Amino acid sequence: MRYLSKITIGFGLFIIISASFMLQFLELLVKTLGNEALKLAFLAFFYIILLIYTLYIIHNKLPLYVIGLSLICFGLGYLLITKQEYFAEKVHVIEYGILGYLALRDLFKAKNRPIFMKFAYSLAFIILIGFLDEGFQWLLPYRVFELKDVATNMLSGGLGIALCGFFKIR
Repeated sequence: MRYLSKITIGFGLFIIISASFMLQFLELLVKTLGNEALKLAFLAFFYIILLIYTLYIIHNKLPLYVIGLSLICFGLGYLLITKQEYFAEKVHVIEYGILGYLALRDLFKAKNRPIFMKFAYSLAFIILIGFLDEGFQWLLPYRVFELKDVATNMLSGGLGIALCGFFKIR
C-alpha cells in the first residue's frame, strides 16, 4: 500500500474517524437547513460530481463507450444511494466511491504491478477501510456494526474503482 498517497490514506482515515461525529453533525445540519434542503443539497452535490467527471472525460477526448460506462456507474451509484435508509449511509456511498477512485488512481502510478493487482489492491484497501469504519462504529455506544454497511461500502468503492479504471484503461 506504499503507493497510496497521503491524501487517499488521510481520506480513508477521515471516513473512519467521522463515524464518531457524523450523526451529531447531520442532526445539526437538519436543524439548521431542514431535512428537505439537506436532501436537495446532497443531490446537487452528487450531480455536480457527475458533471465535473463528465466534463473531465469529455475534455480528455475519451471514447463514447467510456463516457457511457461512466454514466452507468453514476446511475448505479444513484440507485445505491436511494436504497440507503439513513442519510449517513447515503453520504458513505459518495465517500467510498471517491476513495475507490483515489486508491486506483494512486496505484496506477506503480508501473511494475500487473493491472489486475492494482484493481485487487484498491478493492482490498476499500474493504479494509470499510471494516475499520464499521469496527469503530461498533465501539461507539450510539452506532452499530453491520455487515450490510461493509458490503455497501465495498460496492460504492468498487464503483469508484470502475470509474477510474474506465479512464485509465482505454
